[in-house]
Amino acid sequence: MSARRAGHSATALNDGTVLVAGGYLYEGVGQGSCCFISAELYVGATVSGNATSPDGTLVPTTASQIVDSTGAVWTIPSNLLILRNGATALGWQGSKILWKNSTIYVLGMDSNWWHGRAAIG
Repeated sequence: MSARRAGHSATALNDGTVLVAGGYLYEGVGQGSCCFISAELYVGATVSGNATSPDGTLVPTTASQIVDSTGAVWTIPSNLLILRNGATALGWQGSKILWKNSTIYVLGMDSNWWHGRAAIG
């Protein structure tokens, strides 16, 4: 992405990219913010190795779990904390996990798709 964004929309596309639109750049308390009237296409980083789950696997709607290229099993229990091999993986909640292009994405409770600890966008 060309700049950090907050308050933006992020839509996962069928090819594994994410369309990020709108939002603003927040510079911190007392620093102000700037609005974006643009959209960008985010192409996520990839992980080497062979994915065990088929590309495009989505939890919870089409699968009960995702197995990443390292063999780790990703699930979402009833408390919505994201689990990797049964242990809390990210320290925050999400409603969906997507395996796409050898990368795990999480739909956070803020309606943004996240990769690891950084919002996509």
